[in-house]
Amino acid sequence: MHKRLAILMTVLLIALGSMAVYADDSIWTWPEEWDRAATAADYGITEFKESPYLAEKVVGGELPPVEERLPKNPLVIVPYDRVGQYGGTLTVASTGVNAYNDITHARIPNLFTDNPGVSEVVPEIAEGFELLDNNTRLVLKLREGLKWSDGHPFTADDILYWYEHEVLHPDISVWARSFWEVDGEFPEIRKIDDYTVEMLFKAPFRPTMGLLNYWTSQQTNLFTPAHYMKQFHIDFQDPEYLQELAEEH
Repeated sequence: MHKRLAILMTVLLIALGSMAVYADDSIWTWPEEWDRAATAADYGITEFKESPYLAEKVVGGELPPVEERLPKNPLVIVPYDRVGQYGGTLTVASTGVNAYNDITHARIPNLFTDNPGVSEVVPEIAEGFELLDNNTRLVLKLREGLKWSDGHPFTADDILYWYEHEVLHPDISVWARSFWEVDGEFPEIRKIDDYTVEMLFKAPFRPTMGLLNYWTSQQTNLFTPAHYMKQFHIDFQDPEYLQELAEEH
């Protein structure tokens, strides 16, 4: 009996030891740059490259040079291991019922995101943010020179349009609207300049940090291409025209 117990204890210790080694080996680490959203200026980068596919479009006159397409101080993503190769096929697996979102999250940029440790919000396509006046004033700063895919400037107007004509519009965005409502009131939004927006709250609003990044904003993203969407919005177009447009399509 004692011999059997000793054998069982030995097996248990070996198993626990194996688990400990496995746990130590499985801890995921990431480049420290991922925590601070380093930019081209931080690295002294002044020249940029692009995929051969896009380079061909530049040569063919379909796209302007890469330097003209990037913002003034772009974010630099340090690779986890090494820079990959262009081309190939991306295969994505998912066990979730909403599987399309896995690739959606990878391709849609956001103003902010979580750091890998999910301990703080860090800039993505935005330059940064500040919470001031006892957390009742949120200041959002965009990167100067950002552009939409059609080349139109990405500015503070795209955030104001999203908030004033989508979030606050009772017939358009009931879902997103509910996230910003506090005691029947909504924060006021102001444009400081082309790249700066501030939101003013009546009192400190606890969900603000979560709403800044994509995961808690419930796909509202905090911006919309105003220059494009205005042609379909009832605040800017004749209702009869929009009805005809809807029936036509």
